[in-house]
Amino acid sequence: LNFLADPTDGCPSSCSKTDKYRNALQALPCSEKSPAALRQDSVWQAWALQIKVKSKLSTPEGYEDVLNVLCGKDCEQTMLNLGCGFVQHWNKAMKQVWPNKMQDPCIGRFLDDLVVTKPLSILCPITCGCNAGNFSKEGMQCPGQCATR
Repeated sequence: LNFLADPTDGCPSSCSKTDKYRNALQALPCSEKSPAALRQDSVWQAWALQIKVKSKLSTPEGYEDVLNVLCGKDCEQTMLNLGCGFVQHWNKAMKQVWPNKMQDPCIGRFLDDLVVTKPLSILCPITCGCNAGNFSKEGMQCPGQCATR
């Protein structure tokens, strides 16, 4: 499961519209793993590495200090350590250091249009509010089993 979702990363926006993708999303449980369990999860590990690489490549020159505040110098380790808590961490840090940029990791927006990924709501549905009927939020991709709660 590739985390990067922008057409420049090789995944056209139509990827998430295929039957295969929608069926896989539909089958996911409406639950999330603990940070310890996510550290052992190969998909989460891959996504953490990808956010580290993408954020470093996409951060404008001169804004390295902003990235340090957002990720504590290493986005991969911060994401691995916090698990789904990374969503709140990122949103809180962004409001402090770059409040004019749109961000919502739950819909795959980390630094406005600079870092676009798959929505973290796929693996963090509780944190992102999928269990509370947060399906109408543009860009939100909730596991199908959340709809049955």
